[in-house]
Parts: sequence; structure tokens; C-alpha cells
Amino acid sequence: MLKLALQSSTWIKPSDWEIQQSEWSRTISVLQYHQNYMNNYINSPLESDMNGTLPSWMPTGLCERQDGVQLKLLCGADLPESFAVPGLWADKDIEDIVGNHGLVVISRYGSNPEKFIWSQIR
Repeated sequence: MLKLALQSSTWIKPSDWEIQQSEWSRTISVLQYHQNYMNNYINSPLESDMNGTLPSWMPTGLCERQDGVQLKLLCGADLPESFAVPGLWADKDIEDIVGNHGLVVISRYGSNPEKFIWSQIR
């Protein structure tokens, strides 16, 4: 379903790495895997690409970059609101996701991400 929804996108590419894992993966682990993979490729493309093909989720033109990339978490507005649910997220994971990666939040009916974020700051 995700692949079909993203067929027309030129900037969002799905990865199936997470579903290939044998157990549940923490969100921060998925973000770090992909960010590390891309940055390793930038720093040493020949070593990262032993079999001559790149994963389909890799952005085109990545090997021309000189600086690293910062992967963002694309999510619905309900995900940041779930950060406030006690015990659902590890504090360290929230800090890493927000502070080291960042979020691209898509508004959803019934959610108010702006209001939620400001309520957490005050």
C-alpha cells in the first residue's frame, strides 16, 4: 500500500528494511540505520555498494554530496502527540528523534500538532 501511495513522489522513497527484521524495531533504530547507511555511502561509495546496486530507497545523486545527510521522520500529527503518553516512548528515543533527526508532521483531522508542541514547551 505504501509503495503504491508513493509511486508519484520524487522525494519520499519507502524502505522495506524494517519489515525484514525478525522482531519489532524501535523508531530511532530504523532512523539511525538509514541515516548511517546513507552517510557511509557518501563517505565510501565503493565499499558501501559491493554488489553494484543501491537500495531503491536511496536518493539519486547521493554520491555527489560532500556533506552528510539528516534523515527526518515523516509522520502523522498523532505520532508527536503519542510522545506525551507515559511509558510509550523512552525519553532518550524522543530526544534523539526530535533533536538529532527532526520530524516532518502531516496534519490529520482531529489533531493539532502546533497546539501540542507549544503545550509541551511551556
